[in-house]
Amino acid sequence: MRRLIIPILFIVLAITSCYKYDPIEADNIPVYPITPNIINPPDTFKVIFPMRGNVSMSTTITFDSSAVWHIEKTSAFSARFWASRNYSDTTTTINLFESKNIAFDKSISYHFWCNNNNYTENRNLIVLFRKEEIDFSTHQPQF
Repeated sequence: MRRLIIPILFIVLAITSCYKYDPIEADNIPVYPITPNIINPPDTFKVIFPMRGNVSMSTTITFDSSAVWHIEKTSAFSARFWASRNYSDTTTTINLFESKNIAFDKSISYHFWCNNNNYTENRNLIVLFRKEEIDFSTHQPQF
């Protein structure tokens, strides 16, 4: 009996000490991890950013057409979230607080960044992207 208790306790300890990610909604919207790069995504999708400590996480998205996209944080609202037109550009960025409509050019690699913003616990930022039926040529901001 004692020989069974020790392995069972070890298994229980191992399972309960693992970090569990926030649940992902089952709403028929594709959810992408931050790697690999996201190329030509569908008209509605989500990206899940795992935030650990105060390390900035990023993903690259390339759209197949010039369009206006609605971008909305659906979790971790205090997290810092921003976009840049190229990887090392710190002068041309757009901060996204809760939600925003932004015009993106086709075939450009946009970089989306997040940071846990000094929040002490590990969590996931889930961001919804939805293509809008808004005239690209007149919409501001164009990025």
